[in-house]
Amino acid sequence: MTHGLARALDPSSLAIGVSSSGHTAETKNFLDIARKAGAYTIAITTLASGAVAEAADEVILFTPMGAWPVPGSVMHVPSVVLLSEYLSQCVEEAEARSTGAGNPDK
Repeated sequence: MTHGLARALDPSSLAIGVSSSGHTAETKNFLDIARKAGAYTIAITTLASGAVAEAADEVILFTPMGAWPVPGSVMHVPSVVLLSEYLSQCVEEAEARSTGAGNPDK
């Protein structure tokens, strides 16, 4: 499913991939395909030099709170969801500024 979504992106798109390990093949493949489609890509991961980070235009590093979760754990998901929501809000605000939306002086 993610491959189909990535192929539908274009240069006006932003693709965000999240991987705790930094090596998740599905996330890396998604970012590779999205980037080839022209989308701007961001990796959110714990590993700056992993395959997922290398597949993205930009990397946001995060550190999980407490001990590293066991494989399959969703312990870090709430923080990643909040970060994703924040990024979405930043993109919306940047788009509004660039188009002059909500700014009568532009």
